[in-house]
Amino acid sequence: HSIFGWLTGTAGWLCRCITEKVLGVQADYEGLTLNPCLPSHWDSVRVERDYRGCRYLITISNANGLCNGQVAVTVDGCAIEGNRLPQGDAGTVFSVHVTISP
Repeated sequence: HSIFGWLTGTAGWLCRCITEKVLGVQADYEGLTLNPCLPSHWDSVRVERDYRGCRYLITISNANGLCNGQVAVTVDGCAIEGNRLPQGDAGTVFSVHVTISP
């Protein structure tokens, strides 16, 4: 029994689970997708994610108090179709806003 159990990778897995399953920022071969499943009492949340040399500054708005629903995504102020984020050259910073609606 060790009081340093968090050094075994548990903290890393917890962070990954929260980022991927709750915040819905999921990385795969084709890119980053957004599929948030927030607690209904969260009005908004903000996360920064580095992926393939780019930085994504993501704000998720949940004004309707939904756990999940349809997502509308804007990147640098422009609406995109779907929930897969664009990829850019290394060093690119994207400002992403996600709105969850019924």
